[in-house]
Amino acid sequence: MSAGAQIVDSRNRWEWIGLLLVLAMGLGARLLNITYSLDGDEIFSSNLVAHSFTETLWLAFLDSPHPPLHNILLHAWTLLFGHGEFALRSLSLLFSIGFLVVAYALMRRVLPVWLALGCTALLAFNPLLVFYGQQARPYALIAFFAAWNIERFLSVLEAPEDRRRQLHWALSGLLLMYVQYMGALVVGAGMLTVWFYRSPAWRGVTVLGVLTGLAMLAWMVAAAWYEQARQDVVFGGFAWIGPPDINTFVWFFVALFGEFDALQVRWLMLALLIILGAYAVKLLRKRRLPAEHAYLVLLALLVPLAAFALSVAGPRSIFVPRQLIGSGIAFTALLGLGLNAMPRALGAVLLSALLAWVIYAFPNDGRDMTRQPWREIFAELARAHEGVPMLAQEPWIFQPMGRYQPQGTPIKLVDALGVADVKAPFLFVCRPLRCWLMDEPQRASRATLVFSRSLAQHPDEPSKFTDVRAYLVRPEPR
Repeated sequence: MSAGAQIVDSRNRWEWIGLLLVLAMGLGARLLNITYSLDGDEIFSSNLVAHSFTETLWLAFLDSPHPPLHNILLHAWTLLFGHGEFALRSLSLLFSIGFLVVAYALMRRVLPVWLALGCTALLAFNPLLVFYGQQARPYALIAFFAAWNIERFLSVLEAPEDRRRQLHWALSGLLLMYVQYMGALVVGAGMLTVWFYRSPAWRGVTVLGVLTGLAMLAWMVAAAWYEQARQDVVFGGFAWIGPPDINTFVWFFVALFGEFDALQVRWLMLALLIILGAYAVKLLRKRRLPAEHAYLVLLALLVPLAAFALSVAGPRSIFVPRQLIGSGIAFTALLGLGLNAMPRALGAVLLSALLAWVIYAFPNDGRDMTRQPWREIFAELARAHEGVPMLAQEPWIFQPMGRYQPQGTPIKLVDALGVADVKAPFLFVCRPLRCWLMDEPQRASRATLVFSRSLAQHPDEPSKFTDVRAYLVRPEPR
């Protein structure tokens, strides 16, 4: 019986109940604090899709790391529901819950019910997926389409002559690539698998994979033209992210379960190594790696390794955890295979330990440091310094400033020279990374720190990337 038929079979009511409980918990995790202030990237998306459809499509080039599908869907969504915090994020919320449904169907293709439910629960509380499952950005769509594409490819391996399954795989791959350029790695992993195993599906998968790539090429050509005209990087990497090191690579897998400092990461790593070791031992005994298992290994381990190598050797980094969500899903399935290779009691204990870890970690995960309470920050500054203009030097500050500052407060985005030219008193709002302007000799004597907000988990370890400061700068004496 296929995975889809097993899900809807009325005899499996306990399976239904278990899945509904997992979905309810996943929904609750994603609804937690969902109306916190939009960050700069989300406000960028909100502003972008506030235009007409034609203008939104054109402006989608400005969202340089991502193709246009998310912005198109968000444009239609906001026409119906508006631009409030919950309205903007509810599209991602919908896709994130849909992702859990598809992920369960994926797990059932390779795992028994109890492990499929357990691995889906891991994804339900996965801090990376919970955080980005809320944001009004493309990442919930990436998770949904990546899981759908993986599930469809596993179905192709089950019935390689079924053309309809191949078409579904190609459609999901095309949609994935239209929300994420790196979706091509997920699609390419499927093509490599059928070639290596000489599957009867190899011709159909190859033709459809090539056609999918050509369909994506239309947008990439337009993006390349825009890149040349604007002298900007559209799909060549993430210019603001430096090359990764080996610790970054290892931490990608650890971060799938949470980065809370109070937890001893070495115990998590030990559990993961035991599970993967059990799977490796089973393979050595059988001396055979099934095609569906090889595909998951390729996605879970080799795709991140390829992204890591390209980031180290290439001109720009593409090793970004939120862009490797497909690999995170496959890694969770691979852990399920490892747990299934153990005695059931031991597998149940280790699965319970992993679930306890993610449930404890997700509300305290380090990504919460980016959830600045912008509404409260700018309201407090406006109350304390009514009518004083606010300046920022970077969009990360200026975008929330534009949305949340009280009406009537002048705001301005300036460069370093612009800050030097301002003569009237003003508030300069910055991250420590950018506050060096206030330390310059000609300005230090006139700048007074009047506000500081830290979201660091340890007060003695502030973050130069996410902390916020405000300086009141007096004009130069004549």
